[in-house]
Amino acid sequence: MPKGPGFVEYPAFESGYEALKRTTGNFRNLSPGPVIETVYRVPITLVVLRCMLGFTPPEWAYVTSQRTHVAVSQGAIRTIDRKIRMEPATPLRNRGGVTGERIRSLVTTACQILTEGAPEEPEEIIHRLNKADTSSGLASLQPLADLGVPYAMLLCNCSAS
Repeated sequence: MPKGPGFVEYPAFESGYEALKRTTGNFRNLSPGPVIETVYRVPITLVVLRCMLGFTPPEWAYVTSQRTHVAVSQGAIRTIDRKIRMEPATPLRNRGGVTGERIRSLVTTACQILTEGAPEEPEEIIHRLNKADTSSGLASLQPLADLGVPYAMLLCNCSAS
C-alpha cells in the first residue's frame, strides 16, 4: 500500500478508535450525539467508523443519503474524509451548514448500522456486515473491546480506501 499524502499512521488511527471506545463505554451505547461530539474533537474517529462499517467513502455516502434523506455526494464525502486523513488530530470546527449536517448524518447512519448488525439474508447471500465484529450489532463489538483485542490494528489498513 503506498504511503502518500493522506496515509493514516497507526497511532493516529488508534487514537480515534480509543476515543470512540471510551465515548461508547466499550461499544455499549452508540448514541449519535456523543459520537458526533467525539468526531468533532478527534476527527479520525469518522474514518474509524467508516472502517468498522467496511465501506468506501462513496458507499457510506450512498447509504447515508438513502437512510437520512440528507444529500451526501461522493465528492462531499471524499473531501471530508481526505481533510480528516490529512489532519487527523485537528479538531473540526464547522458544525453548522451543509458539511455539519452531512457529518451528523454520516455518524447517525454509522451508529444505526453498527447497532443493528447484519440483516437476515437468504442462505446463498453473505451480507457485508456478516463478519465477526458487526454481525450481531453491538453484541459483536463489545467482546472485542472488553478483551482488549487489537481491533484498531486490524481496521487501520482500510483507512486509505
